[in-house]
Amino acid sequence: MNLFYIIFAFLLQYNSSNFTFKNVYNLPSNDLRGISYFLQSEYDSFKKKIKFKLNFKTEVIFCSSLDDFINKTNTSSKIGAIYKNKKIFLQPIEILKRKGILYNVLKHELIHLIFDCVNNPNIPKWFNESYAIYFSGDLDRVRKKVRIKFDSLTDIELHLNSKKYDEVQTSYYYLGLVMQYLIINYGEDRINALLVGNNNYSFRENVEKELGEKYDNVEKKIIEYLKKF
Repeated sequence: MNLFYIIFAFLLQYNSSNFTFKNVYNLPSNDLRGISYFLQSEYDSFKKKIKFKLNFKTEVIFCSSLDDFINKTNTSSKIGAIYKNKKIFLQPIEILKRKGILYNVLKHELIHLIFDCVNNPNIPKWFNESYAIYFSGDLDRVRKKVRIKFDSLTDIELHLNSKKYDEVQTSYYYLGLVMQYLIINYGEDRINALLVGNNNYSFRENVEKELGEKYDNVEKKIIEYLKKF
C-alpha cells in the first residue's frame, strides 16, 4: 500500500470533527486517542453550555522537544502549551505527563480556543485568562509567588506581561480567584452569558445587564476579596 495512504489512514482514525493532529508519529496511540477524545468532548460540552456559533478546525501540534516548542512558539519552556493562530502547540507530552499537567494545559488552551469561537472583541484579557485558569483546574496548582500591587482587574492583567515568571504566576493565581468569586456569587450561567453578550455593548455594560450591579461595584468587591489572600 502506498505510504501516503498508510499515513493518511493513521491520522484519520484520531482526527475529530474540530481537531487535527500534527507530528504524531512517535506518540503512543493510547495517548493520542485519549487526547483526541478529551478535546472533542470538552469542545462539545462548552458549545452546548455557551452556545457559540463559530466552528473552527484546530490543529494540535505535538512538539518533539523543548527547543522545538520554543522555536515554534517563540515563548518560554516554562509554558506547557500555547494557543495561537487557531493552533494548539504542546510541549512533548512525556514532559507534561511527568509534571501531571497534560490535561490541565490542554483544557486551558482549549478554553482560549472557545473564546476565539465566541468572537466577542469586548471581552477583556483578564476575563479570558480568569475563565481559563478556573475551568481548567489550574487554580489548584498555581500559587502566589510574590507580592504584586493592584487596585483594579486591569492592574492584574498588566502583570501577565511581566518578564518575571513569579509575577506572571501570581497574576494567574489572583485571576483564578477572580473567577472563583464570580462563580460563587453570581453562578456559572450568568458568567457564561457574559461570553455571548451583545457585541454592540461594552463588557462593562454587559456585566451590569447580566449581574444586575454596577460594574465598579462588582470590581470593588472582587478586589476586596483578593486582598484577603
